[in-house]
Amino acid sequence: MIENNEKGRAIRKYFIRCEEHLKEIAPTIQKKALNRLKARLKVADYSRPMCDALTEQRKALGKSANNTLFTNEFDMINRIVLGTTSSKYKKANNLTGNIRDHLNEFELNHIAYLENANITLIHIGYDYHHRKAS
Repeated sequence: MIENNEKGRAIRKYFIRCEEHLKEIAPTIQKKALNRLKARLKVADYSRPMCDALTEQRKALGKSANNTLFTNEFDMINRIVLGTTSSKYKKANNLTGNIRDHLNEFELNHIAYLENANITLIHIGYDYHHRKAS
């Protein structure tokens, strides 16, 4: 960069300040992104076991597990964390795709906690209405 005039020196100082600022904030941004990714993976880790527990519970009752069953379970958890179902949340916030890709670390951690608790309640025999009331 040409630095032999006032404008060139000002531009150079600007870029130096930008680089210094980036060095200060980059670790924080990276840590935040990593924590959100960990929370997202935790949610993914509990989703499949929760669906499996529901399927086992339905088989033990001599009933089949359909997609509505799983949707109801996920909506129950989403209502607690988001205050509404995933479809209504996506519509209200103009989102597309998987809702969990749009949630923050705090929301994802709460969903993971509730999915894990839901698995336990399913295994001890609580039905949907009992789990929903809990």
